[in-house]
Amino acid sequence: MNRVTPTQGRPRLGVRDDFPILATRHDGPPLTYLDNAATTHKPRAVLDAIVGHYSTANSNIGRGHYGLSMTATERYEQARGYVREVLGARHPDEIVFTQGTTAATNLLAEVFGARVVGAGDQVVVTGMEHNSNLLPWRRLCERVGAELVTVPVNARGRVEAADFNAALGPRVRLAAVAHVSNVLGTVNPVRAMIADAHRHGVPVVVDAPRPFRTGRWTSRSWAPTSTASPATRSTDRWAWACCTADASCSASCPPTRSGEGR
Repeated sequence: MNRVTPTQGRPRLGVRDDFPILATRHDGPPLTYLDNAATTHKPRAVLDAIVGHYSTANSNIGRGHYGLSMTATERYEQARGYVREVLGARHPDEIVFTQGTTAATNLLAEVFGARVVGAGDQVVVTGMEHNSNLLPWRRLCERVGAELVTVPVNARGRVEAADFNAALGPRVRLAAVAHVSNVLGTVNPVRAMIADAHRHGVPVVVDAPRPFRTGRWTSRSWAPTSTASPATRSTDRWAWACCTADASCSASCPPTRSGEGR
């Protein structure tokens, strides 16, 4: 599968030109869209790739032994390989495609969280988490009889390292933190937070849709246990929704659905 660039055969007019929806008008001038924390629009290259797939290769993935199905499977796995390269994951099997960040976090809570968190245990989050990285862990704790511990945010909108470390007590089985708050804009020092948690033997889930849009992140550089990450980036033309899980996590988690393709 060839990498697609949206400028093939037409002049480069800037980043806005990559996103057809930004040429639309809603009660005034062309659209200016600021709600990327909730839903990110797709560049023309991604839209073209979607149409191309359904026009030329749509079939069962990982389950058919005929030409069209094998073509679809090959392209699907190539896409997984591209995502692995961008994220710096060690192996393609560490990439799990999902519907979005919220779906990825719910998957982690239902499969990984349910495996490591039990009655009387604790899950640590921060006071700046939005619903996507709060409600799945709250529901997990309610289901298994665990306690959700919230690390407070100071007057500057930041989590103090001392407060985060103090929350990592002997009952903590998992920590879930946002890299960038979509409410405050705070950039958490996740590398240090992950290192602190790992020193206590606590796995970490990072809610990280935003750093992928800047290209300043790799899974190896942070070494979290798992990461929820959808992204659309106009400069390198890639888009996906996935979670990454290190080998120990992905190998030990049972499948959530059976009888389907990949």
